[in-house]
This record gives sequence, C-alpha cells and structure tokens, in this order.
Amino acid sequence: MGSNGSGKSTIMRILLGEEGVSTGKVELGANIKAAYLPQNIIFEDEVQTVLQYFREDLDILEGKAREDLSKFMFFGESVFKKVKNLSGGEKTRLKLSKLLYEDINLLILDEPTNHLDIDSIETLEDALIDFKGTIFFISHDRYFINTICNRIVALENKQLINYLGNYDYYKVKKAELKERQEEIKEKKPRKVREVNETKKKEIETRKIEKKINKLEQEISELDIKIDSIGSDYIELSKYTSQKENIEKELERLLEEWIKYNEN
Repeated sequence: MGSNGSGKSTIMRILLGEEGVSTGKVELGANIKAAYLPQNIIFEDEVQTVLQYFREDLDILEGKAREDLSKFMFFGESVFKKVKNLSGGEKTRLKLSKLLYEDINLLILDEPTNHLDIDSIETLEDALIDFKGTIFFISHDRYFINTICNRIVALENKQLINYLGNYDYYKVKKAELKERQEEIKEKKPRKVREVNETKKKEIETRKIEKKINKLEQEISELDIKIDSIGSDYIELSKYTSQKENIEKELERLLEEWIKYNEN
C-alpha cells in the first residue's frame, strides 16, 4: 500500500525484472516459479477460442479443460468464443485460469479487480483463496484486500513497513500508532479547536467513503453493461470511456481518504 508516486509500481517492475535497482540487488528464491497477471490482458493469437487458448501447450482432454474453465464462469458455448471478442473481465478470468493451472508458487497481480463485475470478483477471490502459493498484488479495492491478504506491506516515508493482517488490521495499527505519537507530542489535554478538527476530519472521511462506495457501484454496473454489449464498438467505447473517468475519480478519492486517515 502507498499513495500515488510512493513506488508501488516500481517495486512490481523490479520483481518482474523490468527495472533495475540503484544499489544492491533483487533475487527471487531458487524454487520460485512466478507468474504475472497485468491490468491489460493481451493475447498473442486473438483468433483462438477460449478453449483453444486454455488447452494450448497443456496435455489436457477437452472435457477436463471445460470443467476447469467452468470454475471461471466459462460455461457451455462460451468456451468457443473468440479471444478477441472477450470483455476485459472475461480476459482476466481466462488468463488467470491458465496461470493457476500451471506449476507456479508466486502470483503477481496488478489491480486484478479493475475490469471485473461483482460475480467475477467473487470467482477471482475463490480461485485465489484456493491457491497454495504466495500472492503479491497491488489494489485499491479495500474489500478485495480484506478478503485475500494476510499481510500488508506499506510504503511509508520511503520505507517498507510490514503489517501482519488484512486491511482492517492495518487501519487499527495505524490508528494506534497515530494515538501513541500524539500522546508523546502532546502532554496537555487537547484544546476544543483540536477536537473540532478531529470531528471535521471524521465527517469528511465519511463523505468520501460514501462517494467511494457510489463510484465502486457505478463501475460494477458499467462492467455488466460492457460485458453485455458484445461487438457494438460505439457503445463499448462510450461505456469504457465513462468507466475510465469514474476510475480516475475513484483513485483521486482514495488518495484523499488515505491523507485524511494518515494525518
């Protein structure tokens, strides 16, 4: 976790070997078998069907492949859809289904819930909970973080701070730390003005959280619309543009929320 510009994406690029470090070195363990699920999924052969892509380079019977794909919401005739015609959420589900079938023990995810509707997010969560390896992910989805993670690494003041729990645990520990710092700093009772400032922050935080929840719901509704459009590129472009604008506003509000809760 960390605010914009703190270095989250840089750390991910370093783990993926896409960027070096100025001092020292970064090495994965000898037995680590890593796989990466990016935000934007690109397939080399988009003429392939879902079933063909999944079975490619795998020694697996069609029946077994269809059974595994059904766990990722590809039922019946949907396995014969061309990869190029899949929505963003479907591409994410297909890519993840293939990655989890392979022999990996480290899964790296970049905003994995961004293009998913509610049903797809629940499917993703179930698959990740069953995964036996380590999952390293960046996400602004507080509910997803709470469900999946048991350790948060926060980028604070150019340092990596470990919190051995989920997002709720992280908030509790941050609040405790803030309280201790205030006790050390202030020996005198708080003034009325300071109490009023605290109440003001609490009110503003609640307002921001309501806006965040509203935007997250709008994104989920747009994902459903996008998934149902098919090949109507005009409508697809319209709703995709709306979603991108909402996601930008959501990211701005999340940054604002973090500032209110850290200061």
